[in-house]
Order: sequence, then C-alpha cells, then structure tokens
Amino acid sequence: MSSMRQRVDALALIGGILMLIDPVWGGLLVLGFDLSWPNGLLMGISFVIGLPVYLLDRWIDKRVAISMIGLFLFRWIATCFGGPHPVFCAPWRNSVLLMIAFVLLQVSKLRRERSLGKT
Repeated sequence: MSSMRQRVDALALIGGILMLIDPVWGGLLVLGFDLSWPNGLLMGISFVIGLPVYLLDRWIDKRVAISMIGLFLFRWIATCFGGPHPVFCAPWRNSVLLMIAFVLLQVSKLRRERSLGKT
C-alpha cells in the first residue's frame, strides 16, 4: 500500500508540468508590473506562486486541493481589484492553466483513492 501511495500518477505529472509553465508565464508578466505598489505586488505574487501551491496540494493527502482553490480566488481578486479602478472581471482570465492543473490533480487523487479502495 505504501508503494501505491508514493507512485505519481500521469495526470498529476501533467498537471505539475502545467503548473511549472504557469509561474514562468506569470514571471514574464510580472516584469512589466510596478511592484512598489501593493496592488502590483499582490498581483505579481498571485502569478508566480502557482507551482509551490500545486506541490503543497499534491503533498497534502486530502481529497480536495484547497490551496489551489484559494490561489484561484486570490488571483481572481488580485486581477479584478488590482488596477486603479476595481472592476468585475472574468474569473478564468488569467487562470486557465491553474484550472486545468486543478482538474488533473483532482482526477489523479480520485483515481488513486479508488485504486487504494480496491486493494
């Protein structure tokens, strides 16, 4: 049973690769931000913290990836209210890779839980 728990699922690996691309892409976006303002700093943090949050949710053996949901909400709020004028924006605007990685991690966790339940 411990070898089954240590094995990395292919879906989780693909999600990890996507979450590796997300902070690199976010880091390129952050280069144009004015990080001396709190709004720009919060938006910059939300763009580059994706991989550590993914690894945290992968490491924590819970059914739902709570940190990724929190990062999604944090990024959405930072994007909508980070500008000079707060606006309501689309939640998926800067979080497509995050949402795909979240779904892949959830499916991976459900598959692992189902396979552990059968043994």
